[in-house]
Amino acid sequence: MAATNFDLTVGPLLIGTLVTTFLFGIVFLQFYTFCRSSSNDPLWLRVMVSATILIQAAYTFASWTEVYRLTVTFYGQPLAIEKNSVSISLLFAFSGLIGFTVQAYYGYRILIISKSWIIPTILWLGGIIRIAFAGTLAIFPFHSPTISSFISHYVSLLLVPLAIQAFMDLLNAGALSYYLRQERVAAFK
Repeated sequence: MAATNFDLTVGPLLIGTLVTTFLFGIVFLQFYTFCRSSSNDPLWLRVMVSATILIQAAYTFASWTEVYRLTVTFYGQPLAIEKNSVSISLLFAFSGLIGFTVQAYYGYRILIISKSWIIPTILWLGGIIRIAFAGTLAIFPFHSPTISSFISHYVSLLLVPLAIQAFMDLLNAGALSYYLRQERVAAFK
């Protein structure tokens, strides 16, 4: 049985949204635990965590809005998949904000552990660039008649932020692993 256009578009969107919702539930439980035990944390950290959970909730809501739009509002209209929507633009914007906030926090943790500004500065600049791309991705689809047209003309706008995020994630993981290992070795001498 051949896969239809709906199978290749709405199916992954639905599965991705279900996974996003599940992961949001886990993050919300972490947020709840943080709120119960964060009385000694600085105010800026509590505000940042609260803002991140609100943005994550908005991201999950925008995902479900797009699923609803494609499966209920435009049921039986396969061409609706090609139309740009506000919820898709919001997903780009929210993703950039969430990614920046998380990378900024890990950059701060690396600064504390390493006592060096080099890696945190790279991470913070990468986060700012990612927000710029997220803002562009939130606006640009409305300048194209269809999503296919947008992808064919602006594929680099989709790939560059993914590459930046992958680089920042690897730099984060590598730096944290290196510096935490250095502290561990020093502690057991």
